[in-house]
Amino acid sequence: GEGGSGGRACSPVPQRVKKTFLTRRSRFRQFAGGGFFAQPGFFHCVLECAAFLWYTKATTGRARFFGAQKNVFWIAARFGARAGNRGQRAAREVALGEYSIGRTIAGCAIGLALAVLGMPILLPLSVFFAVPVLVLLVLYARFGPVSAVISTALCVASAAGTMGVAGAGAALLLVALPACVGFALLWRKAGYGLRMKAAVAAQALGFAGFLLGTTLVTGMGLADAFTQMVGEQLSAMPAGFVDYYLAMVGAVQLPQAEGIDLLHGVLEAQERAQLLEETLALQNTMLRLSLPTMIASSSLYSGILCCHVPSTMLARRGADIEHKTLDKWRLGRDLTIFAALCFVTGLYFLLFNRSDAAAPAYLVFQTIADIAFSMQGLAAVDRAMVRSGQSRGKRTWILVGLFALNQLTQYGGISALALIGFASAMWGSQGIVTLRRKRRKAQNDEDHRNGGGF
Repeated sequence: GEGGSGGRACSPVPQRVKKTFLTRRSRFRQFAGGGFFAQPGFFHCVLECAAFLWYTKATTGRARFFGAQKNVFWIAARFGARAGNRGQRAAREVALGEYSIGRTIAGCAIGLALAVLGMPILLPLSVFFAVPVLVLLVLYARFGPVSAVISTALCVASAAGTMGVAGAGAALLLVALPACVGFALLWRKAGYGLRMKAAVAAQALGFAGFLLGTTLVTGMGLADAFTQMVGEQLSAMPAGFVDYYLAMVGAVQLPQAEGIDLLHGVLEAQERAQLLEETLALQNTMLRLSLPTMIASSSLYSGILCCHVPSTMLARRGADIEHKTLDKWRLGRDLTIFAALCFVTGLYFLLFNRSDAAAPAYLVFQTIADIAFSMQGLAAVDRAMVRSGQSRGKRTWILVGLFALNQLTQYGGISALALIGFASAMWGSQGIVTLRRKRRKAQNDEDHRNGGGF
């Protein structure tokens, strides 16, 4: 009831009043967006207390600053719970698919910066690693699907504006296709294994489409087209710049003298043309050897990170999505056999095949096997550190260091970490050989029980 002059305390807040006030407060926070007003703080606490006191005055006719202290304390407790559990509020946002206006605008601003400043540089570097795709999927996990889709469109438009039709096609195949596949699977809450396979397949499919489009448009492979483009650019430069380019790649040594004429250069015209032709031929050969390997490596590493990073972010925010930490990674029977076949196929091309495609094929198959078993090796090391009780931060630094040193420990085309992964995939607790032995032992025990004692 209502407190009179006798000093009776105000009654507890009715449940209907609590629900109405909380609904209005949550609507205000949703309207305020992901900016400063959406974060719990002292300013919000003061506003909530003042608003509730105004509500008691409007309903009872009196401002009970002392009689309503239970109500004020109730609001303060609610505020403290929200301030101490920001992750739960973010988890509810993700679970309901609700991203505030401010959060969406912030994501679009980051996407615009990526499109304007990053695409001219990062798009050609997608041969090594698809950074734009990873950024777009991080935007999806942190700022919502609307900002991610808008940022993808901005990236394609930026590539078309700076590099023409070729840039738009490259952005559609190398950036938009893998990103949209990731968006769709995250939206449908697909399983972790399916998202991992689809991410790698989308990266490989994008590269295959880009290579096919380059061949159809230019009539030559990507390595030949790149070599021709470099040759045309060098031919249009003054002779002095060509001489410096040849000196930079080690084709010639220029005299250490000042005042060299940049227009006419140092070398004779015939000598310059011959050295330039030999240099471009050598670069073309190196591209033919290394480009397939770079594409395979980029597809695998980009697909793995583009699946795992946004999945980790969503899982930490409490989203209802399947996620596996690194210590839960296992290749399984089929992928282990596939990686082993890739390794054997690479050895065949190295030892028994003498065609022009033998060397690139060997490098591609060895790269696939090495990356697959290296991931299994990292997971095995992480499981060992989890059993020993290491913290997550310490495990992360150790794994990063092992991955950085992995490229320096190559033995016969496969790294030491990949050898650890192969041993784990074959003879680990869930390895192929171990599981086969367990099944055989269980079958023998069953036969013994069914056959009797003699």
